[in-house]
Amino acid sequence: MSEDQEFARLARNIKIKKWLLTFVMVFCTIILVALFAYKIDAALTRRQHDRLDRRMQIEYQLMSPNIEISDRYISEAGAFAGGKLISHRYKEIDGYRIPWSPQEGKYTFWSEEILMGDMIDFAGDQAYDRQTQTKIPIFYNKYAKLKPGRIFPVKKVNEIGQVAKMKGYVAEVALTFKEPLTYEEINRKLPDKIKGNWYWFGMGTSKELCAYNNQYLGFQVNRHNRLKGDYRDGVEMIKSNPKVNLGEFNSFSYSDYLKNYFKKYPTIDKAKFAGVIITGKSENFAPLVGASWIYASSVGATIKTVPYIEPKY
Repeated sequence: MSEDQEFARLARNIKIKKWLLTFVMVFCTIILVALFAYKIDAALTRRQHDRLDRRMQIEYQLMSPNIEISDRYISEAGAFAGGKLISHRYKEIDGYRIPWSPQEGKYTFWSEEILMGDMIDFAGDQAYDRQTQTKIPIFYNKYAKLKPGRIFPVKKVNEIGQVAKMKGYVAEVALTFKEPLTYEEINRKLPDKIKGNWYWFGMGTSKELCAYNNQYLGFQVNRHNRLKGDYRDGVEMIKSNPKVNLGEFNSFSYSDYLKNYFKKYPTIDKAKFAGVIITGKSENFAPLVGASWIYASSVGATIKTVPYIEPKY
């Protein structure tokens, strides 16, 4: 082999080695960048997931009138795609369970949102959960300046008399008070075997927000039988999530109202409520018919009793 051929062979080998080295370096760089991007995406996605999870927890605790959850789990999760949080829900009325629409939230590495799981349908002055078509108990703002032609029901009703005439049913009824009452005052007024399940904080505004997506602000008292503890948990939940955005409607901010409410009433002892959802056997509602302290009463879910499920009270 001539010197020129040997030199050409050596130059070719050096060039091949350089190409291989460049390829290895580029490949390793791509892998490192991909791993870095994956870790950054995973961290950002986890942060959005945690934000969504906290928001859904707050809505369950403080914006779900007499609505319980069975679970909350991740669905359709994938790398660089985020996922969904789904929560199956139901109502429990004196020991009877009634299905309710599930709640869905979606998150990616840069955003999170709760999908419209609380949509409602209107029929005259009544409102219904869109998926289950179960009647929604409505609270009324007696200070609202009502405007004709609005899509929201604005005409108050008093339906507790009709409920009391039903036989063999359990029911939930939303009572709106003429004046705000404390927890103790409310329960002194309720008959035996009628239980206050969910206490409405009111809205402190003259705006009409009647039944908007069934997202009233309030407090459930029968979830863990820890009345003061559960209320305190709600206070701490809002304090520890000062930037949480629970949405707004008609210039009414749910987050701001909750912050102001808990600042005014840090414990349940002196808290004032604008209404309550009560439950029990239909015939046990009779003592409340015509009660002077009730401004409006709206029936929600009802279900006929069966021999194999005994009402709780």
